[in-house]
This record gives sequence, C-alpha cells and structure tokens, in this order.
Amino acid sequence: MQGGRSPGRPRADSDGLTRWEAGFGRGCEAAKGFLIFDHVQRHPEALRELENWVRNGQIRYREDILDGLEQAPGSIAGLYRGENLGKCLIRIAPNVPG
Repeated sequence: MQGGRSPGRPRADSDGLTRWEAGFGRGCEAAKGFLIFDHVQRHPEALRELENWVRNGQIRYREDILDGLEQAPGSIAGLYRGENLGKCLIRIAPNVPG
C-alpha cells in the first residue's frame, strides 16, 4: 500500500506501535522484507503464474471504479479513511473500442 493506512492493518496504540510491533524484543522473532528488485529476472514467470491464478479464480481482486475526474478529490480522501476495497480507479472517459 502507498499512502494512508491499510484497512486491514491494526490501529496503533497510544505509544504509536501496533500490537504486533509492540511484541518485538520479547522472544525469538524475526521480520524479513521482500524487495521485488531482488527477483526482477523472475518477473515474466511470476506474471504468467499470476495471470493463470486470476483466470482460474485462485486469486480474486477488488477494484473501486468511480466515473469522472470530479470524483478524484473525494476518492483520495476516502483512501485515507480506509473506505476503498482494493485498488481505487477513476475512469475519466468511457471505454472506446479499438
């Protein structure tokens, strides 16, 4: 996610830490990041796999599609309030064949 807080992420406690973050340092835990650029050579393979998974219904995605550029300010505010489901798209012109 870029910008605002993801709706699925736990809210922070008064000290600014989420419950998950506050538990660190109390045992044997590890956190590891994933950098897509470390795996760029596998992009074509990953794209094929993901396309198949979407096509077969193994992965589903959600999009909020709003019509008209005038929807942009309210939709951006809604992102920060966690009102979106999945990707938020603004259609600024109707689909034109071809």
